Amino acid sequence: MVIRRGITVGIILSSLFLIANGCVKKERKATIGNPAPEFTLTDLTGKKVRLSDYSGKVVLIDFWATWCPPCKESIPFLESLYQRYKERGFVVIGISLDEETEIVERFKKRFKITYPILMGEEKTKKDYRITGLPEMFILERNGNLRYHHLGFNKSLKDKIDKEIKGLL
Repeated sequence: MVIRRGITVGIILSSLFLIANGCVKKERKATIGNPAPEFTLTDLTGKKVRLSDYSGKVVLIDFWATWCPPCKESIPFLESLYQRYKERGFVVIGISLDEETEIVERFKKRFKITYPILMGEEKTKKDYRITGLPEMFILERNGNLRYHHLGFNKSLKDKIDKEIKGLL
């Protein structure tokens, strides 16, 4: 009985040691104050784009879909933000959760979106803990997550604008 208890305690202590020292793979999830989870996604032309390609910039990541009414409302605002601040080191990255690139391409043209649009994947949704649409994350120049917004309405416009200005 004592031997069994000793083995169990040994296994538990060994497991804790491995976890604490990084021998067990830890998933990076989106958490305010921590580095944003890296991703590599495909743009509408098929080119691979990494989040780290935008290192040193203030980044707003927008998870959205063409069928989402609040997303349709937020897109013109995001485009205006991008146009206003892009020369100061700001970028919007739209991550579409639609399944068909052609639908997203038509939507992009219709709404005159000029910022990068990427096609989302399940892993990225999990890493950023997406629970609704639109869902936005604002990153500092050092890549840390600073702000998170779920949903969109007119009252959020001023708040997001102030957050971006404060980081530029």
